[in-house]
Order: sequence, then structure tokens, then C-alpha cells
Amino acid sequence: MKKFGFKMSLSIGVLVSIFAFALLKSVNVIIAPIMTRILSPNDYGVISIYNTWSSFIGILAQFGIIGSLTNFRTKYRNEEYFKYCWNVLWVGILGHLFFFILLFCTKVEISELISLPANLITLLPLTAVSNYCVSFLCTYFIIENMVVHNCVTSLFTVVGSFIISVIIIKLFYGNSNMYLPFILGHIIVYFFVSLICIIYFAYKGCSIICIDYVKYGLGIGLPLVFHSLAGIIFGSSDRIMIQRIDGLSEAGVYSFTYNFASIISSIWAAINSIWTPFLFRFLKNNEYNSMFIKKKNFDFTFTVMSVCFVLVYPEVFRLLANERYWIQIKVVPIIVIAFFANHLYSFPTNYETYKEKTIFVALGSIGAAAVNILLNFALIPILHEYGAAIATAISYIVLFILHLFIATKIIGGYPFTEVIAKTHLMAFIFSIILIYLIFDFWLVRWIIAFCLGTFWLINSIRKKTII
Repeated sequence: MKKFGFKMSLSIGVLVSIFAFALLKSVNVIIAPIMTRILSPNDYGVISIYNTWSSFIGILAQFGIIGSLTNFRTKYRNEEYFKYCWNVLWVGILGHLFFFILLFCTKVEISELISLPANLITLLPLTAVSNYCVSFLCTYFIIENMVVHNCVTSLFTVVGSFIISVIIIKLFYGNSNMYLPFILGHIIVYFFVSLICIIYFAYKGCSIICIDYVKYGLGIGLPLVFHSLAGIIFGSSDRIMIQRIDGLSEAGVYSFTYNFASIISSIWAAINSIWTPFLFRFLKNNEYNSMFIKKKNFDFTFTVMSVCFVLVYPEVFRLLANERYWIQIKVVPIIVIAFFANHLYSFPTNYETYKEKTIFVALGSIGAAAVNILLNFALIPILHEYGAAIATAISYIVLFILHLFIATKIIGGYPFTEVIAKTHLMAFIFSIILIYLIFDFWLVRWIIAFCLGTFWLINSIRKKTII
């Protein structure tokens, strides 16, 4: 295998990624019921809000630098790649160090501002920097199509964090503030992997900081900061508003419901992470026929998975969650609409990123985030968690429309003239309606999902490809 080469075909990479995802989620199947029994909805709410703010800090501190790795890997010489990774890795680490000092000096004021315990404030940048390093390493694995390495890293962090958290509970804790052991367990394991990340890139590409590398990374990354902040708004502003309006317990239940629905988003991310480097290669080499075929296959695969997920999710939800979390179970399909729209918007956004027009990525996302905030203010006080879900779904649809306009009318040359096949779109819409009509008829739903999944499998075998 060539250094920096694509180590496996697109379909095999997707298959391995889906297997890795299934393996990771099988671990979560075991962990989730335990967590929802250990953690009260209030504790889960604290963890959710904490993760929101740590993500917010992480986005600001890393300057969007990770978003430049695929571009550099695709467009510049291979021998420079490790030096580039080493340089921009430290840019993000130094950014997090600044935020640690800032929050350490202002933890009391910040605690009052965001309604989190003061002892958690100084942990926020520690969580953020460890997440950054692990994400950096996993992004490198994904770009190099090292899906097994990515799977092992993800599995280790999930299982390791849970085990360390349980050990901390057994050794030091009673029944109060159960959120803290899970936060500490996460930090300990992620810090360990972060050290591996730093040592690995130091060994491969340690060099004096190159200003040109830093400029290139910031040039692509800084606009992505605003794009990522918009993503945080999409994923978390509803939880913060529910916390303020209905309380931490309700925010905790909604957070679990949202996280459960994001299973389908995680499946998409597993496929998209393999697809994106190949998409960039297709665009670079003008391999449009292959690109169009692969996109159609991607659309079909994700549509089938989304429909099947919507049809079978109620039983899986009840299996994973304690009864205290079941109250919002019917919100899930509405959130899935948002993730389906996210799939559609990823194509114009990837095109914008390939063209290094990340400023447009940011502008479109900021506009849609503003829509999300307004809809949350309008709908959450009236419809509560349903209002939050509806606001999220509408905002993602707006996000797709804005980025499609940018890619086609402002940047130009956008190759994907067909958004998605009408049959795929109609099948998805029908499944959302159907789940509410036959929600209590589990056998009918599972039979339909089984037949659809079998059809997809036969079709993939016949074509000898997944995407």
C-alpha cells in the first residue's frame, strides 16, 4: 500500500465504517441502560449542558483548523502532510490553553452566567482540548481511510470513559452529583488518547512552526468556526432554552431523545467520512460520472437506513432508556427530518469546502442558525420539546436551501443538478407520516423495515457496491 494512498475502495471503506459503527453502538446498547439508571434526568441535563459549553469552547479554541486537513491532503505534496498536521495541531492546543487561563480566572462569573456548578467551569477547556486532540487523530485516520484505527480509537474512548467513570463512582461517590464521575472519566481517557496523538505527530512531523502552514490552516478554518458555532446552535440552543423554561430534568430527557435520534446521523457521518475524501478526489480529477453514480447510491442507502430507523426505533428506544425517559419518544421522527436535510445540505457544503470558499459555508450556516433561534423562541414556550424538534427540522431545511443557493448561484459550477431522486424523498416523507399512524403496531412496522432492508441488501449485492 502506498503511503498516503487510499487503502481500500469506497464501498469497502463504507462497509467497514458501518460495521465499526454497529460495533460501537452495540457497546452503547449495553452502556445506555446503565447510564439512564445511574443518572437522573437532572444529572443527564447537567452533562448535556456541560457538553454544549465545552463544545462551544472547543470550536473557538481550535480555530476550525481540523477542517483544513482534507484540503491540504488533497491538494499539496504528500511529504509535507505530517509537518502540516504537527503545526496546526499545536495551534489548536495553544488556543485551548488561552481559554483554560481565562476560565480559571473568571470561573465564578461564568458559573453564574451559564448556570453550571463552579467546579465544572475549569474542567470545560480540559474536556474541549482532549476532544480536539482525539477528533484530530480520528480525522487523520478517516482521511487516510484507516477505518479500523478510527474504530479502535472510538471504541476505546467510549468503553474506557465508561469504565473509569464507574470506578470513580464505586471508589469515591454516593448518590449525589453523579454527573461528575462521568465528566471526569471522559477527561481521563480522552487525555490519554490525546497524549498518543501528540506523540504520534511529533514522531512523524515534528518541526519548527511554519507560518505558511498556520496561515493556510487559519484561512480555511476560521470561517468554519462560525459554521461550527451555527451547528452548536442547531444542536444545543433548544436544550438550553428548555433548561431555562422547563428545567434541567426536562432538558435531560430531551437531550437523551435527541441523542438517540442522532443514531441515524452517526450512521450518515460514518459513511460521509469515507465519502468526502473520495468526493474531493473525484472533483480534482474531473471524474464526474463516477461521482454522480456514487452520490445516487449514497442517497439511496441513507434513505433506506432513515426509513428503517424510523419504523423500528420505538422498541429500541424503550430497550435503551429507563422509563423516566420515555415521555418524549414520539419526538424522534421530527428530529430525524433534520438529519435527513443535513444529508442533503452536505453536498453543497462539501463543494464549498473543496473550492476553499469556507466563508460561504459560514454565512449560510449563520443565516440558518438565526432562523433556528427565532423558531425556538416562538415554538418552545408553546409546544415545548415538540416545538424544539420542529424548529430544528425547519432550520436544517433552511440550511440546505441556503447552501444549495450559494453553491449553484454564488460560487457556480456546482455539479449535482439533482438534489435527490423524487422516489427517495417521497419514501422518506411517507415513512414519517406512517410511523405516527401505525405507532402501536410494532409487528407491521418491523415487517416493512425488514422487507425494505432486504431489498437494499439484494440491490447492493447485485450492483456489487454500497455507494
